[in-house]
Amino acid sequence: MNLLFDARKYQGKEKKGVLLNSSVSYVSGDRASEGVFHLWDILDNTVIGNLDQVKNGMFLSRKKSEELAQTWYDKLKFKAEGIHSPIMSLSGGNQQKALISRGIASGAELIILNDPTAGVDIETKQEIYGLLEEAKQEGKAVILYSTEDAEMEVCDRAYIMHEGEITEELKHQEITVANIVKASFKEVKHQKAAEEKKESGLHRMMTSRVLLPVAAMAVMILANVSMNPRILSYMGLRMLVSSAVPLVFAALGQMFIVTAGDVDMGNGYSIALVNVIVGIVMTGNPFFGVIGIALFISCYALMGALIHIRNIPAIVVTLGAQFVWWGIALILAPSPGGTCPQWLLSFYKFEFPVIPMPVVICILAGTLCWWILFRAKYGMVLRGIGNNAASVERSGWSYLQAKMVNYALSGLMAVLAGMSYTAVCMGADANSSVSYCMLSIATVILGGCEMAGGLVTPAGVVCGGIAMSFITSLLTSFRIDSNYQTAVTGMILVAVLAVRLITHKKEGR
Repeated sequence: MNLLFDARKYQGKEKKGVLLNSSVSYVSGDRASEGVFHLWDILDNTVIGNLDQVKNGMFLSRKKSEELAQTWYDKLKFKAEGIHSPIMSLSGGNQQKALISRGIASGAELIILNDPTAGVDIETKQEIYGLLEEAKQEGKAVILYSTEDAEMEVCDRAYIMHEGEITEELKHQEITVANIVKASFKEVKHQKAAEEKKESGLHRMMTSRVLLPVAAMAVMILANVSMNPRILSYMGLRMLVSSAVPLVFAALGQMFIVTAGDVDMGNGYSIALVNVIVGIVMTGNPFFGVIGIALFISCYALMGALIHIRNIPAIVVTLGAQFVWWGIALILAPSPGGTCPQWLLSFYKFEFPVIPMPVVICILAGTLCWWILFRAKYGMVLRGIGNNAASVERSGWSYLQAKMVNYALSGLMAVLAGMSYTAVCMGADANSSVSYCMLSIATVILGGCEMAGGLVTPAGVVCGGIAMSFITSLLTSFRIDSNYQTAVTGMILVAVLAVRLITHKKEGR
């Protein structure tokens, strides 16, 4: 590896230049995963970094390889039967010796060592320090990173760093443990100003996970208004948002599953089942309808228990469950029919003085989920199982119980999605809401949630659900054929999610 590090003067020139052919050797502190070759012996582990020294023309010389390995074997006093001993038969300290011999024997002019004495005994440490001193006497530059303060005392110069900036430079006799500890607590210049900038309201707003879904919702509203200004009226806004309510609830249900680090591949069919129960069963016999809804939520909770107890991937269980939901829905309603219960229709069409009922429902839904996850005591446990399940258990909470509660809450959101869908469609259809599965997953991602679990944003999910629903309305305004709407919706979604990915990467920097 070539490195521009040796500042020198060009012959016959006054200005400074660089030595272009300087080389660097790096010795990792993690010998298990980044250092030794587990299946090789001492010889091969030493020679791998010094192939130019042991080659004979185009081929490697076995004799030169053994001589090089033997030289360093004797110098480092390996405790082994010989250079052909398997590297994994050595102690941790002797394995570290092999790594350091590889780095120094390479002849590199700059040797970088990352915590080279971690996990080795005192005697081996002294031998390593001696090797580094020899390398320095030969004119080589040695850069040592260490987590042990006392180890810095063997250096000629020490730099103490904090958050990527140098807080103190110590030389020779100044390098003591006391001075290193003192410098470690020294504030970096301009650090406070930088922290204040990070904590500023504008910075928090620009890096918020809610920013993208809110922006997407605003863009979709403006685009729809540009095509039809009457949308801003009370009735126009009511009609536009009413179709978004089922997707908002579907996405919130998916959010609770994602909170646990899982994904529900069957919530589109589960919403269809609720739609049939409400539109067919509850209309004819409210008692059996309520029993059916209660059993449905219980099944969701049991599904979470099954996933945990049997350690079955959630995607497998939820995919299997979708056929159960769909099968029951088809048995109850082989063909579209039924009607919306009058009490549900009256509630959904209730007129507030200023804000349409669908908007109120979306606000209340997001607020309720936010309160459950971020204000209720048990909400932290629900978020914790998707972040670090082992820590939840060690903190005295039941992972199984939390998993079941998350799934039960998802089932409750599916019930609300199915009920609102019934109010919008004024009937029941076992096949009409199956698209909500993928739409809800996309909405959760757009809403700023982490699919790995533990980090969710209910407000972002609500805004994302409204934005996703408005896309269909916008395409209809553009008179795009229904056969192409799915493809166009997909392209718009890919673009939005690409922006989400970019902003996510920037947040991680």
